[in-house]
Amino acid sequence: MSPPPSTPSRPRKSARRFLTWFGVGILATGLLATLVAPLFGHDGSGHDPRPVIRVFFWALAGLCGWLMLLQLLERVPEEEQQQAARPPVALGAVLAVAAAGMAWLETPVWLLGLAEPERGSTPWPVLGWVGQVAVAVGATVVAAVGHSHRPRWTGPLPGLASGAAVTLLLAAAGWMGATEVLVRHTTVDAAAAEPVPSVVREVAWTWHPPEGREARRVLATSAGAVVDVGDGVVALDTATGEETWYYRRPGRRVEVNVTPDGRTVVLAFTVHHRDVRGGLLTLDAATGQVRGDALAPSDLPFRRSGIPSEKGLPDIDLLTSDARILLEEGRGQLVARSLETDEVLWTAALDPGCLVDIQPHGWIRTFSDMVVVSQNCHEDLAEFGAGARWKQAALDLRGGTNRLTAFDAATGAPEWLVERPKQGPLGANPEITYHRDGSRSYLHPVTSDGSVVAVEKWGSGSRYLVVDRMTGEVLADDLDLTENGKSIHFTADSVSVVRIDEELGGTLVHERRTLDGELAASAASNALFPHVFAGIEWVDLADAAVVVHLGEDTGTTDAYDIGVAPWDGSAEPFSVPFDAGRPDAEISRVRLVPAPGALVVFLDDPDRPISGLR
Repeated sequence: MSPPPSTPSRPRKSARRFLTWFGVGILATGLLATLVAPLFGHDGSGHDPRPVIRVFFWALAGLCGWLMLLQLLERVPEEEQQQAARPPVALGAVLAVAAAGMAWLETPVWLLGLAEPERGSTPWPVLGWVGQVAVAVGATVVAAVGHSHRPRWTGPLPGLASGAAVTLLLAAAGWMGATEVLVRHTTVDAAAAEPVPSVVREVAWTWHPPEGREARRVLATSAGAVVDVGDGVVALDTATGEETWYYRRPGRRVEVNVTPDGRTVVLAFTVHHRDVRGGLLTLDAATGQVRGDALAPSDLPFRRSGIPSEKGLPDIDLLTSDARILLEEGRGQLVARSLETDEVLWTAALDPGCLVDIQPHGWIRTFSDMVVVSQNCHEDLAEFGAGARWKQAALDLRGGTNRLTAFDAATGAPEWLVERPKQGPLGANPEITYHRDGSRSYLHPVTSDGSVVAVEKWGSGSRYLVVDRMTGEVLADDLDLTENGKSIHFTADSVSVVRIDEELGGTLVHERRTLDGELAASAASNALFPHVFAGIEWVDLADAAVVVHLGEDTGTTDAYDIGVAPWDGSAEPFSVPFDAGRPDAEISRVRLVPAPGALVVFLDDPDRPISGLR
């Protein structure tokens, strides 16, 4: 006769029961995480079978979990518990294998540093993945130690609470790790910035974009420059070419701009939280520290200034020192929204008798303290309605006036108004000269330093109305630059032009003229092949004019030359070689950006190095 089975000691039974309900706590909390994550987040995975597989997994997990719970709560006499079968083994094993398979399938490899995050990635898929891992672990624990018995109702609570707590800690760790990977941000202490160089003589440094990223744009700031790398910005000390700080969101499209005073960097991106929202972040240009962080409404009825963008991406093309300016086309009004909170600061209605053009980035210009609007006005325009005033019937109206209106950037109140009679068809609104690092609308750039507002008279060739920006005083009513080329730069008391002088044998000549059109200074360039001129970049520095031109080895190398012509004539013009980085790079893609400490040179083309001339 066999001896009776030994009865497990009370501590051993208590430990087994605790571990059983500890596993149930992990399993239940993990399953909840897998259900919640897709409701609040978007994993950016696009069209793939994983969402469908998740549905089957949830159905299987719910069924197995419910049956396991029923088995665990089955009443078993006290004297038979040590001999009772353990049905949770089979169900736990099935659920553990299914959860492990799902966790393997949805492993966020970017979290482990094995790949870059996919477009639109957020921490929510990581939370779901942690939940799947927790379900696998919890099901394994229940299968290993779970017994059918009827517990006292106070018995499961410690185990359940402990299991849930462990899962929540793991989820928090996963969330923080994902946030660290998805948002990469460093800051520095502010340092004194050097002035913009008055002349350049050599390539002082070269900087390459981060691996796998492209330098889309370079924007000057008050402390140096920031490079738009597609998923954020990298700030450079333009005196040395060294990186100072960066803010990046891998896997996400980030739009970048800088306020006119150069003190604030503004980033716009989408945030996937239940629906798509616009994220708006402002950073101190010198340190990279956050100044403001806001969500923008996703359904604003505003016209974007640039090309069509993805849904929910805030428009940051038109900025003042502390606001972004939007055109509400349907109502014909300007709206200023705070850069830090995105709250509406003011609205300003535009005259219904003036044209509201389809492209606001040309006829609306923003400055630190002012917004200037250039419009064609006609007494018959009001009958077309605010939303239709840019249509062809309106453009065919004849006569009317050209109007410049300035609004205070803080309040939206009108500051000054300048109006001149217009001849011929009404046409599109005249474009205002733009800042050096702004978007280029024409092959021949026409820029200003921000001290004046200059508008080309429609159909006049190269005749300009020039107005003092602060006071509205007309500095030049009809500045005729027809004989001085089409590439022009305005300052407070002069205008710089670059043209080909046939009398000097086709030499490229830089000229500074007063706003009366009188010649003040001239500098001949040593640029080769000067007739290849349309669209090339040039800048007017304090002591020299600088232009990009074809080099001596054109056709055999991928190098261009940066021509430097001193204004005072004390030295002969000279050239600085510049390697464009590719043999088929068009000369019109080379950009020059004056910045503190250097003249930045880069190719308006992806994956190219950036250089600094000093």
